[in-house]
Amino acid sequence: MSSSPDDDYPPKGQERSPSEGRPLKSYTTAVKAKAEEGTDAEGLVRFEIDGHEVTASRPSDAMIAIIIARTGKRSSQAEVAAAAIDFFYSVLDPKSQRYIEDRLFDNQDDFGLEEVLEVLFDLIEEWTGRPTVRPSGS
Repeated sequence: MSSSPDDDYPPKGQERSPSEGRPLKSYTTAVKAKAEEGTDAEGLVRFEIDGHEVTASRPSDAMIAIIIARTGKRSSQAEVAAAAIDFFYSVLDPKSQRYIEDRLFDNQDDFGLEEVLEVLFDLIEEWTGRPTVRPSGS
């Protein structure tokens, strides 16, 4: 009976993956250089909503992929609305998040999904340099 190179893999003391008989591959997130906080190079956008300064940061490619997946043609209107608010909230700094959350949870405040979408489309245009196709009011 001949032995294969995999017979001694992994070395003694290392666990094997139950599905493949090999250790699981490990990934480490690379540290990326960041520009000074507050600079355009970091993708920060500052704007006002009803006189209150709000700060948003450029989303990662992964965040954009998630929002695209969550707002596809098979998503209900409620799912699209939730995804848009969630995405908008995720690009805001903590102070801005609290401000937006307080406004959205205030029954007496007219700030809502329509305004979130308007700001979100403007942010996307700012980050990409491309105009967006805005949904119709019907």
